[in-house]
Amino acid sequence: MYLNRRGLLTINQRIELMKNSNDITEKELEYYYTLNFEDIDVINTHRLSYNTLQLTIIRHSGWPLIEFTDIPMRIVQYVANQLDIDSRDFDKYINTKNTKYEHLDSICSLFKYRKYNKNTEALLVDKLLQIAQEDNNSFNLVSNALNILRKDRVIIPSIRTVEQIVWQVKEEVEGLIFNLVDEALTNMKKQQLDNSITVQDDDIKTKLAWLREIPGKASSKTFNEIADRIDFIRSL
Repeated sequence: MYLNRRGLLTINQRIELMKNSNDITEKELEYYYTLNFEDIDVINTHRLSYNTLQLTIIRHSGWPLIEFTDIPMRIVQYVANQLDIDSRDFDKYINTKNTKYEHLDSICSLFKYRKYNKNTEALLVDKLLQIAQEDNNSFNLVSNALNILRKDRVIIPSIRTVEQIVWQVKEEVEGLIFNLVDEALTNMKKQQLDNSITVQDDDIKTKLAWLREIPGKASSKTFNEIADRIDFIRSL
C-alpha cells in the first residue's frame, strides 16, 4: 500500500509522456503506426482488424486504449487506411470498454507483450532505485520508468500508478541517504546538528534560520556576519 497518493506530474507533463498528441510528426506516424506484412497476416488470421488500433497505440506509447479518452484522428485514419476499413468504424471499438480489455489478451499472446503485475513492478523498482541515486528528478524518473516498461514489452498501467511507484522509490532513496549520513556522523556531530535546529538559551532563532538569512548590503558588518556563518558551518 502506498503511504502517499500525491501525484508528481502536472497535466501537461502527463500528456507529453503519454505520447497521445495531435502534434504527432509524420516520421513518428510512419515509424510507430505502419504495419508490416507479418502484422497484417496475424491480424487477418485472427480477425483483429479493429484491435489493430490498440496494437499500434501500445507500440508507440506503451499504454492500452483504455487509458486514453481520445485518439488523434490522424492516427485512426492512418491505421484504417492500411487495413482498408472505414475509420469511423473504430469509434464503436474505442468506446467499448469490455472489448478493449478482451482484445488486450490477444495482443499480449500474439505480439509477445506482458501485463503489468507485482513481478514486473518489483523489477521496475529495482532498476529505478539505481537510477534515482544519480538523478532524483520526478519527471526524469517517471520517464525512465516508462522507457523501462516499453523496452521490456510490459503494458503500462495508469500514469498515476507509475507516479506512485516513483514516489515510493524516491522515499526509499531518501531513506538510504539518511542512513548513510547517519552512519557517517559521530554522536557529537549529531548533537551539533540537533542544536542548529533548536533555539538555544541565549538566541532568539535557530542557527539554521540564521544561516538562511539573506545578507544585507555590502559592508564590513555584512562581511563579518558572512564570515561568522562560514566559521559556524566549518565547526560542524
